[in-house]
Amino acid sequence: MDATTNPSVTDTHTSSTDSAHVLGDDLAADWKALMQQTCRLLSRLREFDLQRGYARPRKGGRSASSCVDWLHGNLGINRDAGREALRVAYALLNLPRIEDAFEAGELSYRKVRALTSAVNADSEASVLDFARVMSDAQVESYCRTIASQRSGGDTAPRQPPPTDADAALAVA
Repeated sequence: MDATTNPSVTDTHTSSTDSAHVLGDDLAADWKALMQQTCRLLSRLREFDLQRGYARPRKGGRSASSCVDWLHGNLGINRDAGREALRVAYALLNLPRIEDAFEAGELSYRKVRALTSAVNADSEASVLDFARVMSDAQVESYCRTIASQRSGGDTAPRQPPPTDADAALAVA
């Protein structure tokens, strides 16, 4: 028996498809919320560092000589990861458009991390639109290119590499 002779097969497939769509929508909303929360976490981390909160003994915790040491000793965060999180948090102070997009859940932490290592206030707006449609890996690759060109004394590329969206537009 198939769907043409057994209506319950069609009903189950439709129900399953609807459920998958709802699940997909929920996953997208959860991912956006996770990025928004990550942005808030970085903002609080920056504020904690600025206030030297790590230097004050806390109930159930220890004081530390640096925010990175506090993160490691009190939360078990790897020191390299802690340093990188602080670097990104402070870099966002000079990149308000990127911070706004991150806070809105439009950019992943991985993209923000790459962008803050290569983009400056002058190039932020032009790169941000491309970063929104590029994959994390494409953004990282582009930012590595910018960084290597800067270290070699060249100027940053005028335009990010083409994305899948660009290819789709070229075909249309």
